[in-house]
Amino acid sequence: MKKNITIIAGHDNNEEREQLTLDWLRKHNVTIEDERGLLIITMQAEKPSEGPYKHQWTTGFDNAEGDQEQSYLVIDLEPDVYETSVYVKYEGSYSCACKGLACVKCNDELAALAAGRNPYLYHTLKVGDLVHYCGQEATIAGQVYEDPGDYRLVCLVNIKGDIGPATVIAVADIEPGT
Repeated sequence: MKKNITIIAGHDNNEEREQLTLDWLRKHNVTIEDERGLLIITMQAEKPSEGPYKHQWTTGFDNAEGDQEQSYLVIDLEPDVYETSVYVKYEGSYSCACKGLACVKCNDELAALAAGRNPYLYHTLKVGDLVHYCGQEATIAGQVYEDPGDYRLVCLVNIKGDIGPATVIAVADIEPGT
């Protein structure tokens, strides 16, 4: 069961890792505030589970098919909230040359990011959102899924403009509207 979770953490001393984490969180429709040098992160997610180390917790998100994503958030809790840190981890295959560290060959999310696609777009698109479909303005009319074969988004859209009004199954690139 998903719950509203708030995490308060300090900034990462590795700026590149912090930017990667903040970008990942934003792509998952997570609210991030920066208050007095602390990150206040609020999200709808499953209850965090204990990580492999003491004082460590992990939480993740499901993909459009309802399976757990290949990435997750690690929360290292410390008594001093400024020392608490959050960062993203990607799962890899131990049979791959990366030996489980995750790379574009064994992690679909990293492969999509490397190809310039947003593998998390379905987290932010909701029914009623304005999108562009085949050059036409449209609104999302049903749940958004990702096609596992070619990673395109699939959903019902209500098309306006020249071809509309009509409701069609969109199996093509859907771009968020402005």
